[in-house]
Amino acid sequence: MVRYAAIIWDMDGTLVDSLPVIYEAFSKMLVRFGREPVSREWMKKRIGFPFRETMEVVGLGEDAIQYYREVYFSLWEKHKPFEGIEAVLAELYGKIPMVIVSNKSREGIQRTLSPWNGERWFDLIVSENDVTHPKPHPEAFELVKRFWKEQGKPLEGKDVLMVGDTEIDETFAKNVGMEFAYARWGYGEVNAPDYILKKPSDLIQIVGWDEELPLCNGPELDLHGFASQDVSRVVKTYLDEAYRKGYTMVRVIPGKGKSVRKQQVAKILQEHPLVKDFRESHPMWGGWGSYDVFLKGE
Repeated sequence: MVRYAAIIWDMDGTLVDSLPVIYEAFSKMLVRFGREPVSREWMKKRIGFPFRETMEVVGLGEDAIQYYREVYFSLWEKHKPFEGIEAVLAELYGKIPMVIVSNKSREGIQRTLSPWNGERWFDLIVSENDVTHPKPHPEAFELVKRFWKEQGKPLEGKDVLMVGDTEIDETFAKNVGMEFAYARWGYGEVNAPDYILKKPSDLIQIVGWDEELPLCNGPELDLHGFASQDVSRVVKTYLDEAYRKGYTMVRVIPGKGKSVRKQQVAKILQEHPLVKDFRESHPMWGGWGSYDVFLKGE
């Protein structure tokens, strides 16, 4: 069963191994402005924080920020995703909406994703330039909700899984009611994640896509556990499997009332080439909440 309707990803330390580039640019900036060097471990722990906060820690201002960005952007081609990330994104793309929420600048995000064409996997990217209050403040999630609502996907925090590698990501998830999956391959530490991902492919099982087939384990399909955008695919796949297994009658449960989902299922049944007829189930078996579907014989 698909457990989440969407995924929000952090970027640095979750999708992309950006520490080598960040550390190289930051070290050159410190030398340029006469500051003491910092360790790679120190830099690692600062990833995820808004960059201006990190600059305040080392006592540097706008001129240093500008210099850092010039150096950082000159190294952009060195960015690489973590091993296994691209395979997971390819597996989930088109099946579940995916968004990036990062405390990085929009240009920085674009430069980080560009070397591996990573932007193509995501429906929306929210940067520090898009909000007044960065993560862990919930403002970014409100932007994401508004975007999804405009796409006909009115989702709440409970419908979404957050994937990240720092306490900032974890707190952001909790602030908006999302469950949190900790990317252990990343840079930070967290307190009490809902899931621990040892490798990117672990996400497939958590989301539930590894369990989608076979759908037909009996003469009844309950759609309550599926995301709205998956209903058409799930119903069609189930009917095909039911036909191959020799069922002549099955029950499909979209939900009670005259919901959009119920109308969607009725349209699918009307148009499916293997459906001979269908009707509302008897009240004893769900009444207005399910359909009895009669399949054609071979």
